[in-house]
Amino acid sequence: MDRRVFLVLTCVCFLVNVAKVLATQQTSELNRRGADDCKPAVVAHRGASGYVSEHTLGSYALAITMGADYVEPDLVITKDGHLIARHENELGVSTDIAQRPEFASRRRTQRVSGSLVNGWFSEDFTLAEIKILRSTEPMPITRRANTRMDRSLDVPTFQEIINLVKALEKVENRSIGVYPELKYSSHFQRLGLPMEQKVVDIFHRNGYIGRNAPAFIQSFEVSNLKELKNITEIRLVQLFDAKSKVPFDQSELGNNLTYGQMATPTGLADVASYASAVGPAKSYIIPRDAFNNLGQPTSFVSDAHAVGLQVTPWTFRAENLFLPREFQIGNNIYDFGDLENEIKAFIDAGIDGFFVDQPDILVRVTGGAGFVGSHLVDVLMTQGHEVIVVDNFFTGRKRNVEHWFGHRNFEIIHHDIVNPLYVEADEIYHLASPASPPHYMQNPVKTIKTNTLGTINMLGPRACYDEGKRVAETLAYSYAKQEKVNVRVARIFNTYGPRMHVSDGRVVSNFIMQAIQNLTITVYGNGKQTRSFCYVSDLVDGLLALMESSYTLPVNIGNPVEHTIEEFAVIIKNLVPGCRSTVATGAAVEDDPQRRRPDITLAQTHLHWKPKVSLQEGLQRTIDYFKEELSRTTFYNNQTYMDVKVKAPH
Repeated sequence: MDRRVFLVLTCVCFLVNVAKVLATQQTSELNRRGADDCKPAVVAHRGASGYVSEHTLGSYALAITMGADYVEPDLVITKDGHLIARHENELGVSTDIAQRPEFASRRRTQRVSGSLVNGWFSEDFTLAEIKILRSTEPMPITRRANTRMDRSLDVPTFQEIINLVKALEKVENRSIGVYPELKYSSHFQRLGLPMEQKVVDIFHRNGYIGRNAPAFIQSFEVSNLKELKNITEIRLVQLFDAKSKVPFDQSELGNNLTYGQMATPTGLADVASYASAVGPAKSYIIPRDAFNNLGQPTSFVSDAHAVGLQVTPWTFRAENLFLPREFQIGNNIYDFGDLENEIKAFIDAGIDGFFVDQPDILVRVTGGAGFVGSHLVDVLMTQGHEVIVVDNFFTGRKRNVEHWFGHRNFEIIHHDIVNPLYVEADEIYHLASPASPPHYMQNPVKTIKTNTLGTINMLGPRACYDEGKRVAETLAYSYAKQEKVNVRVARIFNTYGPRMHVSDGRVVSNFIMQAIQNLTITVYGNGKQTRSFCYVSDLVDGLLALMESSYTLPVNIGNPVEHTIEEFAVIIKNLVPGCRSTVATGAAVEDDPQRRRPDITLAQTHLHWKPKVSLQEGLQRTIDYFKEELSRTTFYNNQTYMDVKVKAPH
């Protein structure tokens, strides 16, 4: 029987057009998506610096897994001529150098690009000495959570960043761009440490050649960009600071040309003679009024586009402290506000890309490439169905379904189901919603919209998570009654297995990551809370059985075998060979339920379904997967991969 199935999975939708075709043919060679294929381009500012200390391999890697199109390292230079990633050449801002007595005598005062600065400077240290240092969070008050990574990651070289990007391109199966900024160019030239030829040589040596390479080189200065124009065809970006300021190199030359004058139509035409893009402060595009509200867009974008320049403004940050007043949420200036809608205002103004500290905010996932969804795709494809995955990549990853890329019965669409999608389907699996607490609590309003508007868009023209799901069920049954739509409702309980994200934030991933890395396994509360865990293949079997059945009332899909959280921690510890972790308790999480166990009587009676995979067997498979995930990352250099001690409900 031919049928068309539409699946909306964990934070992602997917459509399954069911046709009786063999799904056993090998996946054809893939054509990678380019870094410039998606517009606007997401440039991860100093990596995912809103979540992990800036300019570290961990920060860049996280940004890439979040879906960023480009990573942006700021480059300074060492005494022996190596390019390293730091926002300032003064190392005290973002490393632990002040705590290292062996370098105390190197502290000094000097002028850097016109400003008097006291501290330790990159140009006074060899690369070997730089590698002794460890990165620290430069905004510890604003981003206190980032300080958990202090002194765990080193200072990377430009080449190490490129190595990471190339390794993760294979993992992500897409091209990832590199977008370096040359810092203090005139200062370093004066010291006999010019960076321009070095950055070009490294790019060219790694295959980044010509205008089509996924690379840009940016600077606030002018002369160095004009010099670069003569030695490379890699695209160049003129950055714009405050309108009243003069680029430092121009000031040194006695030229009083301001950034404001460069932003006029005549000035932009001159910039276009050596640059491909401009990176203005956001105020050039939409200024704020005296009350910190966004004003009206200027002509900057259209003026730049008129002379062939792309426009990528800086910097979008999610904290209320940095947002216009109308997009702030709550009274805590360090909490996240509504960055997504600020970005949308700038997209409406016509920008081509944006520098952002939290790249996942606009790179959203809708589910088929997610954890549960990807397993369901595997089964449906193997059964001979035609599958269309609709995913906004918030928590899912293309890697989870890349083995189907190129298959004639598989298609992937980048889309958020909060917005309408017009596709005919015979069956709909609606699982769309972030399921882990760190994800769904990050944007509660978005979670509710995904469960409500997402349900509407699929069926026709803790509190946020739980209530959103209840509303989704109500909507589904309302459509069933009003529009005569066949509806099935599965209530899914704790699920685990391969393809879970290593930083998922829930008990399975937390405990496994801690055990693998010999970290303390943290149990929140007294550990007597009980949970039951269902292996992902059992869940997929249950969903398929429900869809094939004629049963229309809600059905629990989960494993009824209970364990205390304390027991579960010990089980995982014992399954990881050589694990030296200890189990410790932490403060209880507010509203954490004491018992979570499904009654699967209805599933057994009406679907003839029950879970088959034992906890030990499923956990072993999951542990093996997590080990493989860690081993495939080039930045796992005997250091903690990620602090996974997320204080989230078990």
